[in-house]
Amino acid sequence: MFVKRLIEFAEEHPDLFPPIGFQKKRIDWIVDIDGDRLTFNEAERIEMTVPSIARSGSGATPILLVDKPDYTFGWSAGGQDKDRSAVRHKAYMQMLEEYVAETNDRDAKALLKALNQPILVPDKMKIGDFLVFRIEDERYLHESKTVQKFWSRRVQPKPDSNSFVTQCYFCGEEAPAMERHSINFVVNRERTKMISANKNAYESHNLKNSLISPTCYECELKYGQALEYLLQRDPNVNHGEHMFSVGDVTYVYWLRGKSTNANVVTAMPFLHEANLNEMKDQYQQVFKGRQEKANFNDFCLLILSANKGRLVVRGYLEESMGVIQERIIRFLEAQEIGRGRLYSIYTLAGTIYQKPSTQLKRVDVQEWFNWTFRSTPLPGRILIALLKRIQAEGAMFPTHAAVLKSWLISQNEGREWTVKTDVTNTAPAYMLGRVFAVMEKIHGEATGSKDTLSSRYFGSASTAPRAITGMLIKNAQYHLVKISGKNKGRAINLDKRLSKLLITIDKLPATMKLTEQAEFALGYYHEKEDLWTKREDIECTAN
Repeated sequence: MFVKRLIEFAEEHPDLFPPIGFQKKRIDWIVDIDGDRLTFNEAERIEMTVPSIARSGSGATPILLVDKPDYTFGWSAGGQDKDRSAVRHKAYMQMLEEYVAETNDRDAKALLKALNQPILVPDKMKIGDFLVFRIEDERYLHESKTVQKFWSRRVQPKPDSNSFVTQCYFCGEEAPAMERHSINFVVNRERTKMISANKNAYESHNLKNSLISPTCYECELKYGQALEYLLQRDPNVNHGEHMFSVGDVTYVYWLRGKSTNANVVTAMPFLHEANLNEMKDQYQQVFKGRQEKANFNDFCLLILSANKGRLVVRGYLEESMGVIQERIIRFLEAQEIGRGRLYSIYTLAGTIYQKPSTQLKRVDVQEWFNWTFRSTPLPGRILIALLKRIQAEGAMFPTHAAVLKSWLISQNEGREWTVKTDVTNTAPAYMLGRVFAVMEKIHGEATGSKDTLSSRYFGSASTAPRAITGMLIKNAQYHLVKISGKNKGRAINLDKRLSKLLITIDKLPATMKLTEQAEFALGYYHEKEDLWTKREDIECTAN
């Protein structure tokens, strides 16, 4: 499917891709045709889209209306390889005569007439220079539609006794299949091909090379040019207008349809955290009205990596841009915790590791992408690893809370999760998390120790609260007495806060499910933040 979409992309944007058999080349000379005379003008740093063909060896394979001086004039530098130049020039003239006979192109006739006159080549010309012809100082001969049609037909493979003629997988037309696909793609600094079977293990029904997936010349060229264009990147960073890389995985994205002005780039900002808040504010404007296309899958996402010269397709997604926009906004809103900052997928995926730069795996990023773009719930392993990190560090940081809130929302249980403390949420797991935060505060105030309650008891309190909470409450009472000796009012307020939370819990759960553990952790974080921001409320003197 994705190859068909790449072919479709090339067909929808002909302005981005040269015609079949054409490519950009550096031009060294512009030769003006004036009657029977040719005037040579040295070109400087000029590129043009011109007829082109792959050629190798010492044979004669001319290019229509453009080429090197040995083909166009039979010229050889210093008389070297004179015979070879003569053969090449003869082939060039024969092709030009065929073109004139078929098309009756007036400008090509003028060139043919001029080439039959004695020609004095400039001293500065080199055998490897590439030249084009111009007439009346304004028309380049190779730019006409007639030339494009003639040359496109000429460069396509012609069936012969050795050709593998079959139905193209992509367009369905009967045509010679390409034995080898010609375009290489650079993925993770490795040159790769889309289709290739150059080892016995990859062969199918005795078909080798690219014949295992029969593709006609035109389809191979279109999908190749499209993917080559989409993979273009800024040389200084890991992203381009339609792609970015995370580790050894490359994400390529585009919109179907003839317009490329839907600003796909703003849909994929996940490696640029400084822009996330601004981008979130712009989403409603950028994609306003695109939900009208809900039945048209116009957003395409292709996930690639490389393996020993082969292109590995790790995933492909088609979805409505309106749906994608909604999912992106959900991704951004899910991680909001009231700090005024949003995090990239890369940061969120790395939160479960102590050293993300070396420990982060491909699957970690892939799981976050699957949730963002496919609405696949984040797996339990993320939560388990995060809870272990919280206990190991003895503290909880904003990125931890962002992952927790995102994980809970990804489970699609329909519950709303607030940015700050949710006073309406009386679920035992959430309330126990808040209780644990207050007890940790009391412990810290009483002992002044850097060894927090989280570092010792977070795992037990969040998985088996009935076994541990009673002991923690008892210890909190001892600690309140100690605080009272320093500041009675502070102890009273902390005690009231703890009691107010405990009274809402009818029964302590013996164990808590994974979702409840996440609720516990989020309640713990919310209460900790609340204790910090409302410090003045608990720092009062005794009556």
